[in-house]
Amino acid sequence: MGDGLREWIDRLHGEGHPAVAFDTRIDAPAAFTGAASKGIVKRLTGQGFRIAVDRESFLVTKQNQLVEGELERATAWGSMLATPLVTA
Repeated sequence: MGDGLREWIDRLHGEGHPAVAFDTRIDAPAAFTGAASKGIVKRLTGQGFRIAVDRESFLVTKQNQLVEGELERATAWGSMLATPLVTA
């Protein structure tokens, strides 16, 4: 098995570049499920990245399928991130 996300981020050099973080988690309070994006933000900032927007969690079922409405929410989030790039 290859390196995971942690090892990949640890090899990056942010130099103030913008970054975002998201995760998927079971539809339950984050206090119970955790939120991987919290750790991702910590690693990214540790590597010198600037977090451009608040981290986001998208909800999945126990079968690892997006909960109804989450695909649309994720699409809107991605569009919001891309808008400054398209209009620049």
